[in-house]
Amino acid sequence: MNERRAKQRQQAAPLKLSLCRKYWFGLNGRSYSARSRDFSHSGMAMLSPKRFRPGTVLLLTLESADHRLQRLPAELLRCEPAGDHYLCAVHFQFDHLSHPARQAVDTVLQHLQMSLKSTA
Repeated sequence: MNERRAKQRQQAAPLKLSLCRKYWFGLNGRSYSARSRDFSHSGMAMLSPKRFRPGTVLLLTLESADHRLQRLPAELLRCEPAGDHYLCAVHFQFDHLSHPARQAVDTVLQHLQMSLKSTA
């Protein structure tokens, strides 16, 4: 997978990650555990047990030892076979949130990135 993110990325193995597909009318699909591969403030790469189409909106739950971010919307950019999983790249989508909520998400993403940087 060619890297296209402009932001600096960190190895994300310490992150716990789960995802589910977001459907119309606020309905959510089944939750899957995934393995985080790398992380930046704007998105991440992960290994998913399920294949999704580019453009799919996923809801991610990211958790480190110190921080937890639930139901973060992310648009799937790419999804390619990688052994018995799929290597997926997503872009976080929080522009639609209110300004205070966007600031809170931004702060948690920064803290997650800093904690990953310190464990590298």
